[in-house]
Amino acid sequence: MSAVSPFPENYGYVMLSAVGIGLQVLITGYRAGRYRIMNQEWVEKNLKQENEVFKKKYGYDIPKGAYPDMGDGRHCSKLSYEEWLEYASHQRAHGNYVEGVATVITFIMIAGLSYPMFTALMALIYMAGRETYSWGYRKWGPSGRYYGLWFNLALLTIAITAIVSALKFTNWGQAHLDAEWAA
Repeated sequence: MSAVSPFPENYGYVMLSAVGIGLQVLITGYRAGRYRIMNQEWVEKNLKQENEVFKKKYGYDIPKGAYPDMGDGRHCSKLSYEEWLEYASHQRAHGNYVEGVATVITFIMIAGLSYPMFTALMALIYMAGRETYSWGYRKWGPSGRYYGLWFNLALLTIAITAIVSALKFTNWGQAHLDAEWAA
């Protein structure tokens, strides 16, 4: 028995691309390596005094990863400059992705209502650009991000496609866009 879908044919590819972007954000965050750099041994060695205060307040030791420090606080100040630089570059690549993920997924889901295959393709190009951006940042610091800035072309294309798709769902769009594009 097959179910009737309210979504256009091939919209599943759009949903898969949104899931792929979500997974890519998680993987980019995991690569920051806070557990590798600030493992339990490092925490015990470098945060003795802080751990006493932390344990008094919360009843347990500072966990590996040195939470709640997100890379620019008191705990991370104990990293060597080289360790901090590596961690901060990874964290910034992840943070930049997190800053835009809600926007791009919203654009993808709207654009895909009218143009599912094109949108899914643009989402794949966006993901490839994001990975290149992240890789460049991790490898060469801030200047390395320029290797992947082309993901913005895919993002702009997806944004324009989302606007056109949304307009098609308005009375004006149905009267003007469908007629003009059909000619």
